[in-house]
Amino acid sequence: MAWNAEHADWPDYAPRARAGRPWRWWHALFGGLDDPLGALVRARSRLFLWMPIALGLGAGAYFSMPVEPRTGSYGLAAALGLSGAGLWARAPLAARFPAAILALAALGFLLAGLRAHLVAAPVLGYRYYGLVEGRIVQIDRSSSDRLRLTLDRLRLERLPQDRWPERVRVTMHGDQEQLQPVPGMRVTMRAHLSPPPPPAAPDGYDFRRAAWFDRLPGG
Repeated sequence: MAWNAEHADWPDYAPRARAGRPWRWWHALFGGLDDPLGALVRARSRLFLWMPIALGLGAGAYFSMPVEPRTGSYGLAAALGLSGAGLWARAPLAARFPAAILALAALGFLLAGLRAHLVAAPVLGYRYYGLVEGRIVQIDRSSSDRLRLTLDRLRLERLPQDRWPERVRVTMHGDQEQLQPVPGMRVTMRAHLSPPPPPAAPDGYDFRRAAWFDRLPGG
């Protein structure tokens, strides 16, 4: 039996079948727009899946700021978080999902700020050359395969104790064959110390931020 494509009646689902995956993505993203309030009510059951996204948005807002937020910014975030939590408990069903996202984003902002303050340590805001004494707490290799030591319990020559950083990372140069360091060993050396460099390109890797959270203000 011959199939006459010119006069055939295609099933109603044929255009969608030909659309394939793009159609499924479109339907998944915008399928609830014909009933937006109902979509918000149904989204409450998926709030657990949205929690990392909302927390990440808040943390991202904190880290996108060029300088440390002032106290008022934390107060505003706390107020928004409490407002969102209150709306979640008392608002109409359609408003509870956006309220929860607002509260979680505010919480993410506050948690990022709290973590940044908990790891705060004296910052090496200057260049230093002189004797450095400290205890080895970590041994690894630099990108140039040189021996690298992380030291704590520092003593810096000619500087008052309140200006000593908590930890530094020192890359060893010269002949290293005779050097066999082990964690816990206390060493004294003459070293150059400097603050971490800024990003090499806009939006590039931020060495200063990484050093701050590693409690390594210089090396």
